[in-house]
Amino acid sequence: MKKNLFFLTLLGFTLQIAAQEHVLSSGLDSESSSGKVTYSVGLIHYEEATGTGGSTSVGSQIPFEVSVLSINNYSNLTFEVFPNPTENFLNVHLNSVDELSYQIIDLSGRRVTFGELNTLQSKIELTSLETSIYIFNILKDNTIVKSYKISKK
Repeated sequence: MKKNLFFLTLLGFTLQIAAQEHVLSSGLDSESSSGKVTYSVGLIHYEEATGTGGSTSVGSQIPFEVSVLSINNYSNLTFEVFPNPTENFLNVHLNSVDELSYQIIDLSGRRVTFGELNTLQSKIELTSLETSIYIFNILKDNTIVKSYKISKK
């Protein structure tokens, strides 16, 4: 009986040690009608390297990007933004003109250009922008209605 108890205790410690290989500090599952997102924050894998001078634990993480590109509070408005990627111009087609404006934000968070969307079909010139990724926001009353990630060649 003592032998079985000792074996079960040893097995329990072994399972706990194996469970600690992935150290996660946080994580979440989120689901809506448009999809599901699962993420975790922390070490994904680590190994201990031992040598004559000592030992160290080497870990690796997988980088990820989380971005919310739109919240649809204006379901009666539809947008078409193209081409993406683009070189010189960005076409914006709307189903109605309703005091909308736009802004283009660079990767450092600076607004590089802005303007009004006062026609159903607008052509926005991008020739002065450098090759990069930008966030194109459509706004109504200074509130973001829709956002797009735009790649400028």
